[in-house]
Amino acid sequence: MKRNIFKYILLFLLIVTCAYSANAQNIDSLYAAYTKEKDKKTKDDQANSIMAICNKYDYVSFMEVKPEIIMELATLYKNDTLLAYYCLNFSFLATKTGDYNKAFDFACRSLKYYENINDTLNVSLALKTIGFEYKSIKNYPEAINYYSKAIDMFNTLSQRRKDKDWFISLVLLEIL
Repeated sequence: MKRNIFKYILLFLLIVTCAYSANAQNIDSLYAAYTKEKDKKTKDDQANSIMAICNKYDYVSFMEVKPEIIMELATLYKNDTLLAYYCLNFSFLATKTGDYNKAFDFACRSLKYYENINDTLNVSLALKTIGFEYKSIKNYPEAINYYSKAIDMFNTLSQRRKDKDWFISLVLLEIL
């Protein structure tokens, strides 16, 4: 019985990995065509296709596609949703490498984009991230200030929204 469960889990992970890689390759192909295309309408269609894939599979595209490509397109086409997401992920990467100034800059940019699109849950996540950056540089009063703002913002969400996004909810609640 345990052996069968292990096989199913392994098969599932293999399928998911292949699907993610296929999307990354698709984005690479579309971007290569985008850079060579002369016709503005076709170029816009290709850019929109790339951004649609990234909106659908945002984690995968961030990990497997050069994020600078997506940031370039999102900036050019004013896609605040992708800009917010990618800035927040750049902030996480900068934190991992210990570059807290860069992490703080990207987290603040992400906050502005999430505020522009009125995404309350992710505004609270960006506020929490800024608080974490302050905590990392041992500026505890500012960290507490941003953590408090994140909690207050999170608490404005309906219970239904909190339940729907339970994983992010757990991430936000870890600061309590």
